[in-house]
Amino acid sequence: MPGTHDVELGQQVIERLRAAQPTDQTPIPMFDKSVDDRVPRAEWPVFQGAAQVILLEGWCVAARPEPDQALQQPLNPLESEEDMDGTWRRTVNDCLRGSYRRFFDDLDTLVMLKAPSMDSVREWRTLQEHKLAEKIKNAPKSGDGSSAAPSLRIMTDAEVDRFIMHYERVTRACLTEMPERANVLIEVAEDHSLGLPQFRT
Repeated sequence: MPGTHDVELGQQVIERLRAAQPTDQTPIPMFDKSVDDRVPRAEWPVFQGAAQVILLEGWCVAARPEPDQALQQPLNPLESEEDMDGTWRRTVNDCLRGSYRRFFDDLDTLVMLKAPSMDSVREWRTLQEHKLAEKIKNAPKSGDGSSAAPSLRIMTDAEVDRFIMHYERVTRACLTEMPERANVLIEVAEDHSLGLPQFRT
């Protein structure tokens, strides 16, 4: 969610990739979803030289703040029960008005992969968690019979539902307004197949 990133670090990395000389090396921060944190710096991949294309991918990339009045009514149980006074949603909105807006304004091209609905987003994120659980279950065993996979916390379906509620407001806003301003719009079907790109001129 906006407010959980090191935007300054992201800007520094992009500036280094743009200005790098052929022998310059730029460490690329890497996030590990399974532990909800960056991996140690020593494990970051390193890019050499100047990048011809820099792809910034993320759930809330290029999201815009909502009008203040839109924040008044909670839209899910998380907001109504845990953010009754709207502090958290206002904080997210303020982030989108501030450092994130400046960061997103630097994008040359906005490509939107548009999910068919919020229900699809919830279903797909649940499927990701099931796949992660399966991967851990099938990980090779070490010499003592324990799993060689790191100790990871897998969310239950109910926990995924709650997790998605954090993103619901921003996601619904993006699904509504972003298609009209995206430079490239790609519709994603329920079965994950991609439609033909629609280019905005």
